[in-house]
This record gives sequence, C-alpha cells and structure tokens, in this order.
Amino acid sequence: KMLNCLGYTCDRSDGYFSSQTVTALQQFEQANNLTVDGIYTNSDRQKLEAAVIMYANSENNDYQYKKLMELIK
Repeated sequence: KMLNCLGYTCDRSDGYFSSQTVTALQQFEQANNLTVDGIYTNSDRQKLEAAVIMYANSENNDYQYKKLMELIK
C-alpha cells in the first residue's frame, strides 16, 4: 500500500510479494539510494515509512485542504 501511495505500481496490497511488487520495491530502492535487491529490509521500511509521512504531510497531496480552499475562495 505504501509503494502504491508513492506512485510505484504494485498489483497486490495484501502483503504478498508478487514479481510486480519486487519490481516496484527495486524502483523505490534505486530512487532512494538503498541496496537494490527487491528484499524488504528494515532500511527499506524506515525509508518507505518516512517517504509516506512526507507525502501525507505535503499540502500538495492534501485533497481535502485543496477542496476547502476552493470553497472558501
């Protein structure tokens, strides 16, 4: 789910690592200067969680805030 949230395409979100999930993880690893092996490590988890938090806290991704600002204008 976190990879999908960040724009990396995974065909499953149930925790099963399909080949597409491995590819998405490898893309994330490469983009974040991690060891590119497609193995979900503690380093991957920490970087992924941090990226999702940054994404969630960005005003650009806060669609409720954007809608509120449109209604106020």
